[in-house]
Amino acid sequence: MIRVKSVQDFLAGLLFVAFGVIGAWIAQNYPFGTAVRMGPGYLPVVLSWCMIVLGALIMGRSLVIEGPGFGALKLRPLVFVLGCVLVYALTIEKLGLVISTFLTTVICAYADTEMRWVETILLGVALSVFCVVTFVYGLSLPLSIWPD
Repeated sequence: MIRVKSVQDFLAGLLFVAFGVIGAWIAQNYPFGTAVRMGPGYLPVVLSWCMIVLGALIMGRSLVIEGPGFGALKLRPLVFVLGCVLVYALTIEKLGLVISTFLTTVICAYADTEMRWVETILLGVALSVFCVVTFVYGLSLPLSIWPD
């Protein structure tokens, strides 16, 4: 009989496989193309299959290597990380890239009970600058940097 020795690894692998299957299913209607002339479906399908293989490897590992049990569900990190994604989605157009990124960093930092203000503010500023340089100037995406 097959016994799962690491529940965390098994569930993580199952999640990878599930996302990979969903991604491959969504991308099946996009033109695939070839390695030389990639279509819009090439990268999603390849990445989805990579996720499926990685998930299968992690699930296989969970059957061989002993791991920790599934601990108690901690709501604080779950609420703050999901909340910061929601805040970012709702504020990016109205507040601009800099403020939204900084706000998201601060909210996400509350997921950790040992959050330090100085580190959080420095990280928020660094991420904001990085996002502006990368997405607005580097990739020329039409994002507003500041509120209109």
